[in-house]
Amino acid sequence: MQNERLNKLKEDVGTSVVATQMALYYLEKLSFYPSLYNKELKKYGNLYQKQLLKAELNQFDLADKEAEESTDIISTQYMDCIKYICEGNMVDLFNLVKINEARKKNPKAIDGIVNKILND
Repeated sequence: MQNERLNKLKEDVGTSVVATQMALYYLEKLSFYPSLYNKELKKYGNLYQKQLLKAELNQFDLADKEAEESTDIISTQYMDCIKYICEGNMVDLFNLVKINEARKKNPKAIDGIVNKILND
């Protein structure tokens, strides 16, 4: 039971880190559009951004404590994921969701397909 709870905590922290990174990325992108990033949005956007940065640092600290040995690997994977999602479009994101659902049903088959494609 304790192990399940710890795994859930790690998953939630990881998801929070990814979500925070994505929110920061898109909030920063909005700042390049002065007509959209008006006085109110800028005011609240900057406040929101500061809070996201604090949350992110806190979440990375928690992730570090929970997985000290694999922190570098996990952080790199999170950053690769964030970069991929932020560079893509919504169709890519929806396809990732479908691939994830397929993996839940048959991880061995999906992993085999992925490995075959990547090794070709």
